Amino acid sequence: MSCRRVLAVVLGLVLMVWFPAFCAADAIDVGFDAHWFAHNLEFVGKAAEYRTGETFFGQHLTVQAVYLPTDQVTIAGGFFLATAYGVDDEQRWDHVEPAISFTYRPDENFGLRFGNLDPESHTFLPALYHDVVRYEQPTETGLEVNTRLGRFAQNCWLNWQQLNTAEHREKFDIGAIARLDLQPAELDAQLYYVHRGGQLFNSGPVTDNTAVALGGTVDLRFLTAGLAGSGLAAHWFLAKNVAARSDPAQTGKGAEVTAFAAVLGWELFCSCWWGNSFLAEDGLPLYR
Repeated sequence: MSCRRVLAVVLGLVLMVWFPAFCAADAIDVGFDAHWFAHNLEFVGKAAEYRTGETFFGQHLTVQAVYLPTDQVTIAGGFFLATAYGVDDEQRWDHVEPAISFTYRPDENFGLRFGNLDPESHTFLPALYHDVVRYEQPTETGLEVNTRLGRFAQNCWLNWQQLNTAEHREKFDIGAIARLDLQPAELDAQLYYVHRGGQLFNSGPVTDNTAVALGGTVDLRFLTAGLAGSGLAAHWFLAKNVAARSDPAQTGKGAEVTAFAAVLGWELFCSCWWGNSFLAEDGLPLYR
């Protein structure tokens, strides 16, 4: 591992040791979260023009000490490791960094989080955000706010990915997901924005990519007795892409209908997509 990665692990370990010494022992909890994954998807024919098939295996590991000074505040410190199988030992540890977060949740209707975010708390439709990106960018760091008011709930966040340097532009993304529960139906709106810019260094074009989805899901379990979950979802999409500030914006749109059912712990689904010049930077390439 490089010196930077070694320092990240050391800092994480120091945080884990320092927490129990600094805080009351009965307010400390030490634990880990492990995630193993295997991805094997190959494409042929027309689909291969839009996406290259790939196979990879790996794991993510987060080890943290969690301090609970009050019922409303959670402070966590530790480290995150990500590794891919089948590569040289020199490249085995692909990603190492401290994992630090501060969470304030006075009640079940409001939550505020700084530092390392929880990607599982905000899941986009694949046209906006492809789940494989989670393996390439396994952590999110920034600010996240969750609110709930009756049947309405929303989650919005800022994920700061990199600073503006002589080698590259700054990069951050902003996301927002809102849901309105109208059982047996649910309406939702999703927004995902990716920006590259910065004024310190002119290291590449300034870009903007915005993708929006509006639609809803109908729960059909009352029609499919014996299935754990089934339903029908429909969404309309709009995307705006600016490859460089000096170039005109390119606008695209699309629509998707998906039928799904949960069977023996598996989710079976069938999606139909209609699109015209739709481009979401981190979306599944097949939607292009």
